[in-house]
Amino acid sequence: MFALIYLVALGPVVTHAVSRPRTYLDHPRCAAVLMFALVFLIPAAAAAALYARSARRLYPDVPWKQVFRIYNPTPTAWDFAVNRVGPGYVRVLTKDGSWVGGYAGEDSFYTNFPQSREVFVETAWRLSEQGEFERPILGSTALWIKGDETPIVEFLISQDAAQADNGSNDGGDEPQ
Repeated sequence: MFALIYLVALGPVVTHAVSRPRTYLDHPRCAAVLMFALVFLIPAAAAAALYARSARRLYPDVPWKQVFRIYNPTPTAWDFAVNRVGPGYVRVLTKDGSWVGGYAGEDSFYTNFPQSREVFVETAWRLSEQGEFERPILGSTALWIKGDETPIVEFLISQDAAQADNGSNDGGDEPQ
């Protein structure tokens, strides 16, 4: 990839340097400037462009003047995920291969760093062996899931939330 960037940025200069290397050896300052551009300037510019692109994707509302001042102090991927997930369903695969889960709404809770991963969902659901939501567990007031024992945690949105995003609503509130 850098070869293409080098050709776009310094095409004629690089081809001249490769075809007539002796002329650059006769002019050490030109050779030093060329090497500085090839080793430091172009890779730094490419890294800055990729960072700016990813920062604009994550934070589209941040003005361009602030793009390079963004620092994300999120310590773990778990913290990143649970701070962005809204109300919906959580499905968890346990170490023994069974599925547990439920509805995680306003009265639910996810732990954050430095605590270990844990989920408290406000409504427990019965899940099939394949992890499909079947029905709420009658008489259950909540479900606590310890994250150290869960290799997979999946966040699902409810049909109401999905339909609100699409602009339609048929009144269903089961997971997709």
